[in-house]
Amino acid sequence: MNFINVLFKDVVCYDDYLERLQNLLFEKGYIISPKAEKSIIIDKENYNPLNWNINLEALPKPYILRMFHLDKDIDLENDILKECYIKQTPFGFDIFTEKEDVFELLKEKYRDFIYATSYESLEKIVIKTLKEKAKTLVCAESCTAGMISSSLVNVAGSSEVFLGSFVVYSNDFKVKFLNVDKSLIEQHGAVSAEVVRAMALGALEYSDADISIAVSGVAGPGGSEHKPQGFTYMGIGTDEDVLIYNYTFKSDRNTNRRQTTAFILFKLLKDVLKGSF
Repeated sequence: MNFINVLFKDVVCYDDYLERLQNLLFEKGYIISPKAEKSIIIDKENYNPLNWNINLEALPKPYILRMFHLDKDIDLENDILKECYIKQTPFGFDIFTEKEDVFELLKEKYRDFIYATSYESLEKIVIKTLKEKAKTLVCAESCTAGMISSSLVNVAGSSEVFLGSFVVYSNDFKVKFLNVDKSLIEQHGAVSAEVVRAMALGALEYSDADISIAVSGVAGPGGSEHKPQGFTYMGIGTDEDVLIYNYTFKSDRNTNRRQTTAFILFKLLKDVLKGSF
C-alpha cells in the first residue's frame, strides 16, 4: 500500500478537514499515515480546500471497509487482519487491503458493521440510500442540537431527501414544537424512551416526512447514577413503528454528541433503509 504523511505548517486542521483531504488522497491511491516517508505540506498557500492542487502520481487504490464499531475492539490477532492496514476512527475502524480475496472475507465477516466499501462518509451513504429508496427524512434533536442535520447537509444534494430539523433543546420546545405531552417529561424525564418516541412521532406529524430521527441524552459533563454521562435514547420513526435505541457513550461531551450522530445514522442505514454491500 502507498502511504503519505500530511504536515500542517502554521495552520489548524478543523473538524472533517482531514477526512476530506484523506478522501482526495485515497482517490489518488494514498493512505495518510504519520509513519510514511513521503509527505505533503498544507500551509497558508494551499490551506483552502479549493486550492488543494496536490501533484501526486495516481496509483491503484486499495480496497477499503469502513466500519461502525463502538462496543469492542476488533480482534487484531486475527490472521486475516495481519495482512491489512487498520485505522481507528471516532466511530470504528477503516480497514485497507490490496488483496481482493481478503477484502471479500472481511466483508462477509464484518457485514453487520460495514457502512461503506469506498472512501465515503456515513452521512453520504445515508443520503445516497435515501435517494435510492425515495424516502424523505426529518430530525428532532435535543442533545445533538443540530449536529445530525449539519452532518447530513455536508452532502451535496441532500435537500432532495432531507426536509429539515427540529432542534428542541429545552423541555418547553419539545412540548411546543413537537407536541410532546408534558406529563411524559415529568414522569419519565426528557432522556427517556417515552419522550424520544413522542419526539419522533411529532416530527413525522409536522413534516410529513417518511422517516424521522429523534435523540435525547446526557452529553455531559455530569449525569446521575441511573443516567450517567453519555446515556442517550435515540429513535427512528416511520409510518409503521418507532424503533428505540439506548446506549451509553463513553467519552467527553462533544465526542458523545458526534458518536450519537453516527450511531443513529448507522442504525437508520442498517435497520430501516436496509443498506447492504
